[in-house]
Amino acid sequence: MKLIHDLIEKGFKPFRDGKNGLEPCKNPSWFSSVEPDMLAIMLKRDDKKIVIGLYEMGHPPTLIHPMLGSSNVEIEQRLRELTVEDIIQLS
Repeated sequence: MKLIHDLIEKGFKPFRDGKNGLEPCKNPSWFSSVEPDMLAIMLKRDDKKIVIGLYEMGHPPTLIHPMLGSSNVEIEQRLRELTVEDIIQLS
């Protein structure tokens, strides 16, 4: 997902839930609903937090936080209207 790479370029660090809380993420582009702790990633920079992950069955990963809609379709429509900087400001 391009958004993940754009956020990493802007200084965000990817993390996943792990056995001991948040752990650095080695592969931020990989998501799975069957592997433990692979549903979502949290990208953090200073006090900003952005979550990307699997939201609805049968759909690709999308922005979960900040929340832009109640379905993958709504979220994807809103994402087309926003820049990476807009998303950072919303977080």
